[in-house]
Amino acid sequence: MNLNLDMVGEGLRQSNAAVRMYQCPGHLPSYLDGLARSMLNYVWRTNDVVFGADSVRGRPGGQYFPIPLVEKNGSLDAFRFSLHPSAGGTDHVFFINPTVAVPGISFITWPDQWYHADTDTPDKSDPTQLKRIAFIGAACAWGAAHCTDDVVGGLADVVSELGYLRVAERELPLALSRVDAAEAKNLAPETDQALKLVEYGAGREVGALRTIADIYTGSAAAQQTVGAKLQQWELYQTALRTQVLDYVKVRAAQLNVAAPPVSPPDELQQKCQRLTPAIAAALKGREFNLLGSETYNQYLKDHPEALKTLGITPAQAATILNYINGSRSVAQIAACIAGQLDEAVPLPGVLGYVELLTSVGIVVIDAKSPSS
Repeated sequence: MNLNLDMVGEGLRQSNAAVRMYQCPGHLPSYLDGLARSMLNYVWRTNDVVFGADSVRGRPGGQYFPIPLVEKNGSLDAFRFSLHPSAGGTDHVFFINPTVAVPGISFITWPDQWYHADTDTPDKSDPTQLKRIAFIGAACAWGAAHCTDDVVGGLADVVSELGYLRVAERELPLALSRVDAAEAKNLAPETDQALKLVEYGAGREVGALRTIADIYTGSAAAQQTVGAKLQQWELYQTALRTQVLDYVKVRAAQLNVAAPPVSPPDELQQKCQRLTPAIAAALKGREFNLLGSETYNQYLKDHPEALKTLGITPAQAATILNYINGSRSVAQIAACIAGQLDEAVPLPGVLGYVELLTSVGIVVIDAKSPSS
């Protein structure tokens, strides 16, 4: 895992800011998001005015800083944080690059009124804020390095908890709003996109849970703990799909039309399910800007209409490359892009772009037989 601390020492009160955590990208789901959120939440709940009997050392009348984490000469500011989807523009992009593929998160204090300015002097920093971020980073590292059988249960809980929150905040409302806005003429494609949204969201969270296996002991108890959570998510995936399809029936009745059937995979989809692209071995860990490579840019120079001909945008092209990891099929990649970007992505275009990347030496393709 990678923890990136970028401009984290500014005083929260001075900047009228909060600590922002940018989460792992969709193509690299990880337990790290849930682990880090739990640490941020702990520091917030123990370094603020806490009300409620269920709070840490809480009491009905409230308590100021129940377990204070402050530093000599530092402020007594309350702690604030917010969570955001993955973002680039800082050092952890080298880790989340598909040639390295190490999940990474980034912390920053924002807004920062003195960001990269000559007024960013030491008096703007807060020893308390630095101490809290250092604690959060160290606690995340310890939790990952010490995932014993008595730790794995709590880790699986916080990873799953964040997963339910993210799907409820991101993909599920988008999916249902698409169905809600659909008219008779486009109810079928909107249904398809709504299903891709919830399947993508649930798949991301299942992927995050599975990464716990990278750090736990591997004992029967650890496997059972994570396995139980995965079974919960399998049931939830089914429930999400059912919820969307049932609401499609409601919308169809409102439009006085038949609900569109879910079509089985056609010949192209079956073909794409058998094709698994991977980053070329010679580029792994060596080339950090694949779309800036000489061969790729020469191809686009020679074929300036290539992306337009394929029917994909530059943003879709970059996202396709991110999802290529040697285990996702072309069909799965196309579904992930549609879910992450919440837009229609032509499967022929995704396949064509993968073939383009293969022609310039960035990607190799493993083709499975129809029976495998």
